[in-house]
Amino acid sequence: MRPYRGDRLERQFKVHVPEGLGKGEHRILLSDADTLNRMQSMASYMNRYMDLSETVSVINQERSNNKLYISLLEATPTAYYDDKTMPSLPASVLNVMQAGRASNRPIVTSAESAFEQTSLPFDYVISGSYSLKITVK
Repeated sequence: MRPYRGDRLERQFKVHVPEGLGKGEHRILLSDADTLNRMQSMASYMNRYMDLSETVSVINQERSNNKLYISLLEATPTAYYDDKTMPSLPASVLNVMQAGRASNRPIVTSAESAFEQTSLPFDYVISGSYSLKITVK
């Protein structure tokens, strides 16, 4: 990390690659909280009819901005509906959900599913992201 002032900050971390991870290219994402919160926040902003319990659930799921998040990204779609996150959703299920939904309740989708592995706390506000490509053989 490069703070605005001062020396670089270095931390070591380990990423666990699950045994069931499919072959091919994947990404390890080093990011701030805003990057991970973005899609779910967008889904909640688009829904004008969220009740109080759903709103509180979305607020409680937000990540802190003083941590660096390390996530493994898999090329399977994720759907965000109100306060719910549905990672690794099969395309056939997503098509049925989008075809059968009410027009006033949008479903926000992302092409990748992020599986948060760990977070590293810092005494600074973290901003930005970096992506590393890995190949599973």
